[in-house]
Amino acid sequence: IICSSEDGFIVFDPVTHNITHYGKENGFPLKNPQTQCITIFDDSEIFIGGHGGLVSVSEKDLDIPKKPYKLFFSSLSINGEKIQPGSDILPESILYTKSVTLPSDTRSIELYFSSSNHMAARHDLIEYNLEGFDNNWKKVEGERKISYTNLQAGRYRLHLRPASDTISEICTDTWLDIRILPPWWATWYAISFYILLIAAAIVIILNFYTSKVQMREYVKHEKERAANRPPNISIIP
Repeated sequence: IICSSEDGFIVFDPVTHNITHYGKENGFPLKNPQTQCITIFDDSEIFIGGHGGLVSVSEKDLDIPKKPYKLFFSSLSINGEKIQPGSDILPESILYTKSVTLPSDTRSIELYFSSSNHMAARHDLIEYNLEGFDNNWKKVEGERKISYTNLQAGRYRLHLRPASDTISEICTDTWLDIRILPPWWATWYAISFYILLIAAAIVIILNFYTSKVQMREYVKHEKERAANRPPNISIIP
């Protein structure tokens, strides 16, 4: 069964219930073909007409497998500013980067992605998940961009993959490790300093309290000695 779509045509197999779309990604040249202008001849030749003309397609040529392709991140922006390769954050192109370390004042992150097969990626549904933040996978809609705001300091891994199991067989997923540094007052050396400062304060307080108790005991002991000391009687001849 063949019917038209906005940018191509759809083939439905009533036996397997498979639905296949053919459009620009398969090299189909017409836009808005008309269902009433689709004719199949006995020799399996299919004629499809539309506003742009008439196209002849052989049925045996419809089974064209998609070529394998890869997903990759193509651009990174922090706080609305694009990060250029050669910077402290991106020593080299993000195409060859598997981990980035971001400063503590990071408020927003934008990651653009693309694929080695641009036409296929435009039609294939892609989803992503930020490990350490997202509980579920989210689908990319519209622009090939992933955005996050106000992430806490910590370590994350951003996964990107096809949403369809069928597409995942020909498209490999990708990932990027993201580390956001804590502010200086929350770094490990600052926390170590706080611990040492608190420990020193506790030691000083304990020493002060111990000295005060010892002084009180000493004064009490001296008073008891003075009270128990026999009187000094002198005899004058």
